[in-house]
Amino acid sequence: MELTFGLQLLTAPWYRPDVVVCVSPPLLAVALAATRTQLTPHRPALGVVVHDVYSRALVEMGAESGLSARAVRAVEAFTIRRADGVAVIHEGFATDLVCTFGVDPRRIREVRNWTHIAVPDPAASADFRSTHKWGDDEIVVLHAGNMGTKQGLENVIDSARLAGERGLRVRFVLLGDGHRRTDLQAAGAGVPNLQFLPPVPEAEFPAALGAADVLLVNELPGVAHMAVPSKLTSYFAAGKPILAATDESGFTAEEIAESDAGIRVPAGRPDLLLREAVRLGTDRALAGRLSEAGRRYSDLLLSTTGAIDQYEQWILDLAATRRTTHSTREGEDP
Repeated sequence: MELTFGLQLLTAPWYRPDVVVCVSPPLLAVALAATRTQLTPHRPALGVVVHDVYSRALVEMGAESGLSARAVRAVEAFTIRRADGVAVIHEGFATDLVCTFGVDPRRIREVRNWTHIAVPDPAASADFRSTHKWGDDEIVVLHAGNMGTKQGLENVIDSARLAGERGLRVRFVLLGDGHRRTDLQAAGAGVPNLQFLPPVPEAEFPAALGAADVLLVNELPGVAHMAVPSKLTSYFAAGKPILAATDESGFTAEEIAESDAGIRVPAGRPDLLLREAVRLGTDRALAGRLSEAGRRYSDLLLSTTGAIDQYEQWILDLAATRRTTHSTREGEDP
């Protein structure tokens, strides 16, 4: 699908745009768009919004060697270097782009992902909790989003199993979908403190977050700088304490520390994950303080209006740069 879309970019009419903006991933389609801009008369400015750094992912997922890995790095380098401007969703990505690909830091701009959900309605959250039979005496720990390799959700299953063995009223809920879901369900079969839920409609998502006692980010050990979990923006807005099982030097840990909205435990430690889940679910004062901090962080840094304004200015700057370049070239023509 990505290749098909990219090939369409090469042949579709563009009608002389001033700026072309692409979002990576998908990397291959963006690379083909970059190629198209190079071949277009009166070349438009190319802006690339980087959500994930592929080369970093190869390292952290243990696939940094081999022909395919080298090919991916080469494609990513080609694409980023040909961009007139790069927008990153976290300042840590800028470091990788400068050090790995030699991108001029003046061409990089940080624009944070914005919160796309409404503040949960307490009544709707209570209904959601009741519908799914989550008891008032249970601590519900909710992981919402993709179930892939980098999430390392076997750690959550182990924590749920441990809760059952200890007779604790802690329910771990995995809400969403992904290529690892079937395997995870098989691994968690028969674990009473574990529940899988399918993705919910967008309108119902805030209620699902608000129905939980603790919102969970879980990452595979070693995952640190390949991406910033998009779920965090929703978690901050939901006003619930966040529990992050992640590398202490990673972007997720940085976000948790900067926001003061949660607690971090090392990735791959189900015992510590369970211990802190119980603490957040029983210490009302702590949970309240973290929840309020998350809401403040969301309001201050992750507003939709602020992010869109920054993107608008970035695109205007790209267009101005391209017009200046064209004017210079035309003035030099004989």
